[in-house]
Amino acid sequence: MWVGEKSSLACSNVHGFSLLTDIILPNMPRATIFEGRVEFKGNRLWICKTNTTVIIGHPAIRDRDFHYMRETCAGIGCVSTGFEKCGVKTSVYNDANPAFCQWLQQNGKRVIHGDINDIRVVKDMAKSPGMFMSAGVACQPFSRLGDGRQQFDERSQSFTGTMKAGYLLQAQVFLLECTPAVQTSEWAQGVLSSFAKQTGFKVQQQLLDLHTFWVSKRTRWWCTVSHPALNLQPIPSIPKMPFNPTFLHLFSKMMDIPGSDMNEIELDLYELRHFHGYPFLEKHLVDTFKTLPTATHSWGSQVKACSCGCRNMGFSHSRLEEKGLYGQLVLTGGEVMHGGQPYKKCRHLHACEIALANGLNPKHVGRTKGKCRLEIAGVGQMASPFQGAWVLANVLKDIHQHAFPLKDFQEPMDVLQSMAQELLWARDKMLGYPKMTSSNEIFAEQSRCGANLLPCQHRCSKAATRSPVNLTAKPQIRRKHPK
Repeated sequence: MWVGEKSSLACSNVHGFSLLTDIILPNMPRATIFEGRVEFKGNRLWICKTNTTVIIGHPAIRDRDFHYMRETCAGIGCVSTGFEKCGVKTSVYNDANPAFCQWLQQNGKRVIHGDINDIRVVKDMAKSPGMFMSAGVACQPFSRLGDGRQQFDERSQSFTGTMKAGYLLQAQVFLLECTPAVQTSEWAQGVLSSFAKQTGFKVQQQLLDLHTFWVSKRTRWWCTVSHPALNLQPIPSIPKMPFNPTFLHLFSKMMDIPGSDMNEIELDLYELRHFHGYPFLEKHLVDTFKTLPTATHSWGSQVKACSCGCRNMGFSHSRLEEKGLYGQLVLTGGEVMHGGQPYKKCRHLHACEIALANGLNPKHVGRTKGKCRLEIAGVGQMASPFQGAWVLANVLKDIHQHAFPLKDFQEPMDVLQSMAQELLWARDKMLGYPKMTSSNEIFAEQSRCGANLLPCQHRCSKAATRSPVNLTAKPQIRRKHPK
């Protein structure tokens, strides 16, 4: 790159084109020109300045740059809590959903609302530091419940938009998360292959489970796209516990719901009629002796408008007939009569309960009054902080071992063990420090059987006893605790 008094000579990164520009480029190894005008003057390619042109210089990577992440498709910022446990702070959040952006702002985050394909959004994100770029790209183009239309679903642009934005921001490592079908999507794999071929970046992919060491299903596709000098290795699987934990291993009781929250998440008659009829209520009740099913964005809104604003009504009857009705409900006691038919009163799982079951500290939600169903949508679509921390911790480990030493490197298992301990403390606080059941003790005891098992928890006081769980006003559950 050569910088003159009135013009600069540079070379494009991907294709190696020599070009001139009337923009005075910064004295840095690389730069991104936003909203320049391309012109041909004689036989020379020029990028000319406009009223909206912005130039961002990219200095050489330093140790401090490994402490910052830019995040798009952020939702309510759940996975970033896992990144923080690795010593990496999210400096800026981006999402196209105004309700989620408002939630993040109310919780003290720097947020840019808009489509990641909008160059103005990328320009604003460039003002915040970060050599890492993360995205939980839209799953609907690939999932069965989202119709799986791939590139023909406009929401798939979150995937290509993230790749383009990350390149313009000169992110050195991308962390991508989505539904497992991405790994078998010819289109998505083609996008990754093309990006790697043009940039020289390395692509590593892995399906990570949650139910093999925690109490909820959430198998997700994770991918790292990284500069070859960092020499990132394949993403390892998360070590398994000797058994798949069930809901009862973590929850000795259900959360006591405050009155105002109960008013929001208790099913009204319209919802009760649907959940009693598609196909029957018992199918939708939380089975504490099983792993919690994979949470979805629509758990609290399948037959009603979504609080995030993505739908102004529930799913159609034809869609419910074709796809089914999904959700996890808890009996609250009593019945409501309609047309001579009794309907058992129920509530949706609270966002704090869904959060804990998926590896997110419940204190991340539950503090904004009047937003219960919005938070259910947010945690229902989240990338688990456990998985995000595992991927990032292994990225940092690879950089530390194969590129150059990092000052604050942590072993990935140490990060997950610390997170699990914090979650168990948070559970006790959320549930009011209940007595441990035998299932809780089994769950905790397994962590002491080997260094690679989760979670880690010190034994409670001697007053802890083994007692059955009372989830509703009904008689106590008397089935044997799972082992």
